Parts: sequence; C-alpha cells; structure tokens
Amino acid sequence: MNHMSTAKVKVLHDILTANGWLTTGAEVSMDAIEARNLESTGKVDVLEVDGKHEVWSACCDGAHDHN
Repeated sequence: MNHMSTAKVKVLHDILTANGWLTTGAEVSMDAIEARNLESTGKVDVLEVDGKHEVWSACCDGAHDHN
C-alpha cells in the first residue's frame, strides 16, 4: 500500500488550497507534497511531516546559491 505523507503547517498568508481557504496564523494538516509546494512560495511553514519535526540544517558554507 502507498502511504501519503501528511504535513502540519503554519499558514503565513491567506491561501486557497485543495481543502479550501486557510487564514494567516492557522496551523493545519495537509498533503506533504502540497505543503512543500506552498512552502517554496512562502505561503506556509512546514512544521512536521508524518509527526516528525521538519528541521533545516544550519547553512551556509558558500557551496551553493540561495537564489
């Protein structure tokens, strides 16, 4: 069976998602793929995926571009 990951996010801007309108400041669960797509455009902050905290490692050693 294929497992669909679920993400817990904090909404940074009012947005329309697959599950309807979400308002700024809300913490909601959604499909992890949709959450990561919304995070890449600055609309949500992914807090957890499948119950595990989403943590970004310290950056940067200059080995890559942030643009």
